[in-house]
Amino acid sequence: MPSPALLLSRTHYGETSLVATVLSPRHGRVRLLAKGAYRSTSRFFGVLDAFHTLELDWRPAKGDGLALLTGGDWLRRRRAIPSHGVAYRAAWTVLETAKLVARDDLPEPHLFELAERALDELDAAAVRGDERGARLVRLAFDLRTLRSLGLAPALAHCAHCGRPAPPTRSAAETTLFAADQGGRLCRSCAGQLGPTANAPANVPSRLIEWTATLLASDVGRAGGTQPPGAASDRASLLALERLVDRFTAHHLDAGRKSLGAARTA
Repeated sequence: MPSPALLLSRTHYGETSLVATVLSPRHGRVRLLAKGAYRSTSRFFGVLDAFHTLELDWRPAKGDGLALLTGGDWLRRRRAIPSHGVAYRAAWTVLETAKLVARDDLPEPHLFELAERALDELDAAAVRGDERGARLVRLAFDLRTLRSLGLAPALAHCAHCGRPAPPTRSAAETTLFAADQGGRLCRSCAGQLGPTANAPANVPSRLIEWTATLLASDVGRAGGTQPPGAASDRASLLALERLVDRFTAHHLDAGRKSLGAARTA
C-alpha cells in the first residue's frame, strides 16, 4: 500500500541505483533500494528528491536487507526551498534531525507531521525571501521535536526543584541555564551542583522567554512569531540559535552536519 514519505538521505548504489532513507508516518525510518533510479527511463527518475512529500510503495525487507522500492510519485512539491540559502540549510537540518530521532519500521506520525509542516513553512519563507522566518521555523521544529521525545528544556520553572520562574522585570535580567541539567535553574539549585558539574551559563531572561514562545507556537506560524524587546535584531537571533542548538546537540547526543554550513552563512 503506498505511503506518504519524506526523503531523508540517499546514496549511490552501483552505477544506476541508489539507497534512499525515508520517513513514513506509518513505517517510521525505512531504507529502500531504488534499482535503476538514475536511468532516464526509470519510473523513479527525478522523484527521489529532498524537501518534497512523496508517495512511495515498496516490498518489505527480508531479514536485515533493504526494502525494494516498487513505485513512486510526488504528492507535494516544494520548489522554492533550494532557491533560498537559509531556507535550504534549515530544511536539510529538519531532515537530518528527523533521521536522527526516527525509529526503524515503527509508526512516526507526529514526527512526520512536524517535519512536513516545517518544510511547508520553509518553502513559504523562501518565496517571501524571509531569512529570519526560515531560522525561526527551524528552531521551532527542533524544540517541538525535543518535546515529543520528552526532552524539552525547562523554561518557565527550575529544571531541578520545579519552582516557577519569577517574571522578567528588565531587559538586563539574566537566567541561569544549563543544557546538561535540563534547562533553567534557580540560584539555589545551581548553588548545589556538584564540583564536577558544568557551570550554568547566564543568559538573558528575554531570550528564555522567546524560546518558550517558540516552543508553545505552531510550527506553521513560527515565522510570524514576534520576539519581545530587542530580540528581533540579528545578534539576539544568533544567540537564540546558539542556545537551542547546544541544548539540542546535548540531548540528541549528536552534532548535525547541516548546521556547520549554516554557521558559515
